[in-house]
Formats: sequence, C-alpha cells, structure tokens
Amino acid sequence: MGDMAQGQFISAAGSLPELKVDGLAQVLMASCDVALVIDSQGKIVDMSVGSDDLRRQDLQQWIGQAWQEVVAIDSVQKVAELLSSKPGTYTDSRQINHVLPNGKNRLIEYRFLNFGDQPNRIAVGRDFGALERVQQQLIDVQHLMERDHHQLRQCETRYRVLLQTSSEAMLVVDGRSERVIEANPAAGLILGTDPRKLVGQALSRAFDKDAKPIVAGALANAATSNDTINLRLGGDEDRASLSLSLSRFRAGDITQLLVRLETDTPAGGEGASENAFQTPEVFSFFQNAPDALVVTDPSGTIMTANSAFADLVELPEHKAVVGQMLSNWLGRQSVDYQIIMNSLRDKQSLSLFRTELLGQYGSAVDVELSARASDCSTTGETYGFCIRNVSRRTGAANDENLSGGSARSADQLAELVGQVPLKELVRESTEVIEQLSIEAALRKTGNNRASAAELLGVSRQSLYVKLRRYGLESGPDE
Repeated sequence: MGDMAQGQFISAAGSLPELKVDGLAQVLMASCDVALVIDSQGKIVDMSVGSDDLRRQDLQQWIGQAWQEVVAIDSVQKVAELLSSKPGTYTDSRQINHVLPNGKNRLIEYRFLNFGDQPNRIAVGRDFGALERVQQQLIDVQHLMERDHHQLRQCETRYRVLLQTSSEAMLVVDGRSERVIEANPAAGLILGTDPRKLVGQALSRAFDKDAKPIVAGALANAATSNDTINLRLGGDEDRASLSLSLSRFRAGDITQLLVRLETDTPAGGEGASENAFQTPEVFSFFQNAPDALVVTDPSGTIMTANSAFADLVELPEHKAVVGQMLSNWLGRQSVDYQIIMNSLRDKQSLSLFRTELLGQYGSAVDVELSARASDCSTTGETYGFCIRNVSRRTGAANDENLSGGSARSADQLAELVGQVPLKELVRESTEVIEQLSIEAALRKTGNNRASAAELLGVSRQSLYVKLRRYGLESGPDE
C-alpha cells in the first residue's frame, strides 16, 4: 500500500467491478455541481447539473455550443489550455468565469478529465457562486463601513471645531474616573492653564484646596443624577467667582459629564478683557489694528488676539488662538520663545526682534516683534505683543545684499549670551558661521556654485541643500 500513487484507489477494478455508464453518470451528478461532456472539437455535447441554483439558470442552452463561447473573455485562454491537455491525464483545477443565459457571470472551478481511449472529455465543475455572493456581501459591508467612518470623521471634525472655537468654557469629564477627556481653549483660559495639560487629569486638581472637595462632590452627584447640577465657587475683591454647570450624558455605555464654566465679574470691576482695553474705542482699535496684536499671561498662553494675528497664522478668527501657547506659532520655538520671555521678565520690554511666524498650514512669514510687560489690576501680569509682517522688506534686502541677513543674525547672537543654554547658542553660532562661509565663497567665485563647493570642500549636492536652507538660491547658476 506504501507504493500506491497518492490520490488513487488501492484497487479500483476490485472495489468497483464493471461500473456501468449510468452509474458513472450518477456519481458525477452527486459529486459535482456541473459536469460537461466535451467532444474533440471543443463543443459541449452533454451536461449534468447538480446544483439547484444552476438548474434554475437553464444551462441546457449550452449544449451544441463551443465551450469557449459560453465563458467570459478573461477565461477563453484557460479553456483553450484545458482542451489542449494530453490524452490520458487530468489537469489541475482551473477557475472559469461563465456567462449565464441571464447575462450574469458565474465562477466555476473545473477539473478536466481527458480519457485516452475516448473521443469525448469530461469537465467536472464546482460552483463558486455562493462564495462570490459572500465575497460581494463582504465588499458591500466594507464600503458601508468606509462610508460610516467618513461620516464619523466629518462629525468628529465638526465637533472639534465647535469645541475649540466656542467662547463658552467647556470640558468633557469621564463620569467614573472624573478625569478630563476634552477641554477647549476657553476653559484653559478660565482655569489658568494649557487645556492640553488638563486632559487625563482629575478635574478637581485644577482648583485650589478649598474648592477641590466641593468640585469632587458635585462630580460624584452629577454622575448619578439626570438633572443639571449648578455649582458656584465664591470669589473675593480681586478674584471673580466661578460657576459650574454639570450635565450627565451617555456615550455608548460610558457615562460622561459636560462641565460648563463661567466667571462672574468681581465686585467693583469689569470683565478682564473689557477692563484691559478700558473703552470700546480702544477695544475697537485693538481688533482692527493693521499689525498683529496679542496679549498673553506670563506662561505665554494667549489671552486675546486681534484679527491681523489670525490672518498671519491662517486661522478663520482670532478666538481660535485663545488658550494656545504663543510659542506654537514661532518659527524656532525653543530659541526665539526663550529669548522673548527672558527679555520681558528681565527688562520688561523687547523691541524689533526678528523671527518667523508659522501659519496653520505650514507657511512661514518674516515678522518683527516688539513686546511689553504690564501689570493689570484684574488680570494680573500680562505681556502685550505687536507683530509686524516684514517679509516684503526682508525680500528686498536680500535682493540688494546677500550678506545683510547674516550680519544681523551675528549681532543678535551676541545678545543671546546668558539668556539661552550654551547648547542652543553653539548651534545658532554654527549656522551663522556656515552661512557666512557660503556667502563668502559665492562672492569669491562670482556666484559660481561648482567653484564655491570646491572652495568649501563640500559636494555640489550638499551645497545646494545648504543654499536652500539659508535662502541663498537666488544667485546665478554656474
């Protein structure tokens, strides 16, 4: 038995003695979905259909037609290969795409039996129609999931835009852990912190020690109550009182709380933003000034900004930046921001500082920044910034003199000593020296880049990269 060919009967002649033709036909009907009898010319001379679904398709019309005429164009070559198989062999299974009488396609997998002593051959097929339907259902479900995911992304985007641009301070808190899930910039402004730092923290930690137990108790009650709970934390002469409104809602099987914050004006005072500008005329000038005006707290969190600043950072309205860090929009965040804040803390003012302002979509604008520290009775210490777009002026200066920008950068580096870490100072100095060297090489070679690269001992590709980095590409090519 060990010598038996794999897949064959041990003794077909003994176990199936003289199996008659009718018996063979019954075996074929029971073991396959469709069986085709093909003559030497490749025509279908007889067939047997075992699948109930295929019986309803009236496949008897195939009899008398060439097998290649009832298949799709992508299966014609496969049928030709089966018909050309050697006599006395059977082929590996091949999937043939048939065209049914109703015009639809049906995939059938065939084994082709080519008897050496018989003129007719038999193609034994298994219907893949059920599998195709399941695959089509899977594709339809996938398309439906993709549409649902797209709609969900749209809803999430609308939700985030509404939350981030709303002037009302709102937080979403997990009802079980009492941790903040979402916080908008307005909430960060009221609580005096970056809203991103609130996420993941217990809400009660944002309040002082006297208010913590009161807020924690209100959160616990709101998590089990369907009614809106209003809470008021009293202030004093210098600090506004704070009102909290807590509403319970369900997100799937999770209980969450919507917390809305509102500050009341302290006795004898005006609102912080209105009092900062004193009169409506001053407030109108602030909002409509041609230069960008920004007011931050000592940590650099934006308290208010005008429309010109929103235009520079490519945002639709100035409220969108409230609660965000000013450093988010500076070109060299770690260096420039540190210089600005150190100057304001030490000297209370800063004049004509050159930097870049980054837009929401990646654009960079050369700006000139002046700032002044101020102590307000209602809002405490604040920093006011005046930011002017000087990109046109910078472009004109660069056209007149390649080295003008580097000289100014060298002067600024001298002012950094003692204000920024040595590591940052060395990096900045290295960049200035590198730029000065490239400019000197370009002048000596008459702006011939190949000669300048050789003079500097670098490859031309490396020189081109550095030219782009320092904005020196405007020189003529070699």
